[in-house]
Amino acid sequence: MNLTRVLTISFVAALLVCISIVGFINVRRPRLISLKSNMFEVQSAVEGFRMWTGGYCPADINTTVKEALDDLGDTSDNEYSIAGAKGINSVRGTEIGSTGPALLVSFRNPFSRRTEALTMSLTDPPTWSSRVSGTVFYAPKGIKGKTATGYRIYGAGKDGLLGLVLSSEE
Repeated sequence: MNLTRVLTISFVAALLVCISIVGFINVRRPRLISLKSNMFEVQSAVEGFRMWTGGYCPADINTTVKEALDDLGDTSDNEYSIAGAKGINSVRGTEIGSTGPALLVSFRNPFSRRTEALTMSLTDPPTWSSRVSGTVFYAPKGIKGKTATGYRIYGAGKDGLLGLVLSSEE
């Protein structure tokens, strides 16, 4: 009877360990899906900006359509920017739209609410560290004044930059 009890307890313990391992693996997948979704959301915002500016990208995440068009010799009263957080080039989800209209709807870092959800990167590719896990990087290309001719968007995963890179290049 003791052997049966030990085997039953061992079986239940092994089953619980298996369930917890599967659960741990599945917790990571939604984070990566959310990060990729954030990357596509940033790309959609940049492409919306390009529609208003005749194909030009913003030089940073807070360049407004008005600033870009003024820089190109045109006029506009459109104050939309990608992040809507003037003066903050690394924004948490709660800071999106904090100082002006944003093309992004508020999204959060899927790995940590205390870490930036979106940041600028003048380095291509951006530098990864464990403290930026879950961050989306906007890297403008060909910056001239308030505009850029292209962009790349990176996502920082738990173990490094994701293999998925979104860009304006065909």
